[in-house]
Amino acid sequence: MTDQEGPTTEPTQETAAAPVPTQPISSPSGEPATPRSDRARWLAAAGLIALVVGATALITLSLTASAPTSKVLGYVPADSTMYGEVRLDLPGDQRQKVGQFLAKFPGFADQAALETKLDEVLDRLTSQSTNGTQHYTTDIKPWFDGQLAFSMGPIPDISATDPASMAKRFRALLLVSVKDEALAKTWFSKAFSDAGVTGSTETYNGTQLTLFSDPKVPDLKAGFGVIGGKVAVVGDATSVKAAVDTNGASALAKSPGVTAATSTLKGDDVGFFFIDMKALMAASIRMSSEFSSAPPVSDALLAMMPEWMAMRMRVEGDSLLLDSVFPHTDLAPADNHANGVAAYAPASTVALFSGND
Repeated sequence: MTDQEGPTTEPTQETAAAPVPTQPISSPSGEPATPRSDRARWLAAAGLIALVVGATALITLSLTASAPTSKVLGYVPADSTMYGEVRLDLPGDQRQKVGQFLAKFPGFADQAALETKLDEVLDRLTSQSTNGTQHYTTDIKPWFDGQLAFSMGPIPDISATDPASMAKRFRALLLVSVKDEALAKTWFSKAFSDAGVTGSTETYNGTQLTLFSDPKVPDLKAGFGVIGGKVAVVGDATSVKAAVDTNGASALAKSPGVTAATSTLKGDDVGFFFIDMKALMAASIRMSSEFSSAPPVSDALLAMMPEWMAMRMRVEGDSLLLDSVFPHTDLAPADNHANGVAAYAPASTVALFSGND
């Protein structure tokens, strides 16, 4: 494991390794749904999508053709303060490395049968988690293109007197790369329908969206759409429309923080996470001023906080490598240096975490 410090214009990097149709929402009976039941159905629909697609993201490492760059990153709203992605399309050398890594587990030694084995595991997982209503190979794999991501928008002000207002301003987005737009739309529409959620359609900047709202809380709106036939997005209506506005060329991907992070974290990876620490700190300061009981944020703490932080996960064949990187702060050393602790770890070590300064 290494922990690197660089000049003030360069980021700091830390590494840890570990082996191996238009209508209001209604109840199924046809009666107008109550706010509580509406919210329950929204949560059920979101939960179904997150469970099935998320479970796929955690373990599907199918040996398919890989893409060198992230497709979903280009559709993230520019004002996002947090972003994370999982690269199941295995870019660069990650296809070979994943095969080597899984070969060390029982049942995965035969590399030629690896994809078949993974499909079997995923079929079993999705079937059990959805009571037999979903199967990976027949319901998800035909349209899923291997990239899954989420983003969170600007952090809303926390109000002690009006928490409902804050909830209306909360912004979040799920992004999924697709290879068959028609099949993806059918799958997502069925997921919402099965949860008892219906909405209205609207065309926004050339993209057809399905918008959902609670008649009792009209300001709280959610949306879904497939942008450019490439990326499906689900989230609050503001974030969904902001994703459409990117035209696949989000300014976030070209921001100084993301650019510095991706240039420092060398090599291909299967996961990437970025957070705007400056925005998070600004929200904390606003919170401390809103709540009299909250301790004030000191100047010393602000000096220790980097403007941003990024992490990635890479498969090395016989281990999982986790890297983190962030800009230097006033309290950080000026020079990069290797962490010497790892050299003293026993050969039987299965996980090691360390850091410098």
